[in-house]
Amino acid sequence: MDPTFRQSAIATDNCDDENRPPTVFDVDYFCTVTSLIQQEKDEDLLRLAMKKDPPLNFMEDPVLNVVIACKKTDLAKRLIQSMPAEKPGPLWYANYHDNTALHVAATVGDLDVAEALLRKNSGLVSARNRKNETPLHKAALYGHETMFRDLVKMGSHDPYERREDGATVLCHHGQRAG
Repeated sequence: MDPTFRQSAIATDNCDDENRPPTVFDVDYFCTVTSLIQQEKDEDLLRLAMKKDPPLNFMEDPVLNVVIACKKTDLAKRLIQSMPAEKPGPLWYANYHDNTALHVAATVGDLDVAEALLRKNSGLVSARNRKNETPLHKAALYGHETMFRDLVKMGSHDPYERREDGATVLCHHGQRAG
């Protein structure tokens, strides 16, 4: 399976998309970006990652999210290092479900990328997506124990904070641990 499509599967999380307007998909742009990711062309990718539009895929993932989903850790870290930390900015760009780069890193369990993101802007640890999930929820949901523990240390988390469906971080963590 092409890793660039993996993020689309991860990002959906069974969300109701009935009222979602259709996304314009530019195949040439998608192919260009995925080729640049595979070739690890930092400068070209950084230029594209700094822009919010056009969307890269149907999930409207920013370039950095796709780089992380492709498990290009060193490339992601180089891009992060060159990006501004301020919000709004490329570190805060999110996909259709409002998953930031840190949500994606927590989902795939890339601790090195998560640490690089948080060194750049520690506020990312509190970012919430459309389901009211923080990156900590994602780490717990996908069973990334080390990521879960490190995110707990890096942020002030209430273990009883709830997602839109009422589940807490502890619910997800407990499901994986049990």
